Amino acid sequence: KSMLTALNNPKILILQCAIVYQRVEGKLLSLEPVIMQETEYLRNVVARISALKPDIVLVQRNVARLAQESLQQLGITLVLNVKTTVLERIARCT
Repeated sequence: KSMLTALNNPKILILQCAIVYQRVEGKLLSLEPVIMQETEYLRNVVARISALKPDIVLVQRNVARLAQESLQQLGITLVLNVKTTVLERIARCT
């Protein structure tokens, strides 16, 4: 949408994991604390990513909506659901 389409000498961050909050299944929990924990966790993950100052983040799996919006506000281009073979090829080239 509003992400950059052309970059010169970009800094690329490759992640082979998802950026999502792992909820505990099988337990009855109050919804409000879980949502607060999820937002805090995702804010911490986005802060750690932004501390590396990448221009592009390539993620093998999915990314939570809150994290996508936060990265977009920081001006970081995000590519989701990238195949492992593609990530390996990019890693070899950089």
